[in-house]
Formats: sequence, C-alpha cells, structure tokens
Amino acid sequence: MALAPVGALLPAGVASAAPARTQVAIQPEQGGFSGYVSSSNRSCANGRKVLIYKTQRGKKPRLVASDIAQANGDRYMWSKGVPGPGRYFAAVKATRSCAGAKSRTASPQPAPADAPPAGAGA
Repeated sequence: MALAPVGALLPAGVASAAPARTQVAIQPEQGGFSGYVSSSNRSCANGRKVLIYKTQRGKKPRLVASDIAQANGDRYMWSKGVPGPGRYFAAVKATRSCAGAKSRTASPQPAPADAPPAGAGA
C-alpha cells in the first residue's frame, strides 16, 4: 500500500499557507531607538524578539541589542538603547507562521549637551 504525502491529507490551502506578513519600524530616540512590530496575525507581533543591528561599511551588520515587543495599547512596542552613534536597523526573524522583516536604517538622537554622562546617577 502506497502512502500519500502528508500535504495531500490536509485540506486545500493548509499545506501551503504563507507566513503572516510582518513589519518592524524604528524610531530614533536619545541614545537608542523604539518602534513597533505589526502583523495581521497578533501572535506574530506580541512577544516577538526584535534584533537591533549596527551597519558597518564593507562588513556584515553587527548585532548590538535585542528587545521583546510588548502590547502598548493596540500596538506592540519595543525600545532599546544602543552603544553609540552610527546607523542601525531593527529586524525580526522569520518563523514557521510569521514572515521576517527589516526596518529602514536610522541614527540615534544625540544626548543634549547639558545631560549627565550615561550611567551617572543623580
């Protein structure tokens, strides 16, 4: 007896369901970034790990930070500081049911001239 391929046993459309489209946005802040993950499938945004990369001329981008997108009203927000000036982008990796995504590149806003050094307590 010949066995049917697994996909042949599933209802039409189930075996070839495409991953849910996902978007990740990046917004410059002083010393870092914030942004949102969005998707038509809420589970592809809520709790999604966001990776922050620094671009490097002539080299692969370097992973410098990560955060988890969490509910903020009806959206899913992330926020993270970065280790200095430069060009950065945010990304989410593809999963079985969620597409991956990459933001535009951006630079963090510089701290005000009268701000205390990072890590200085008041």
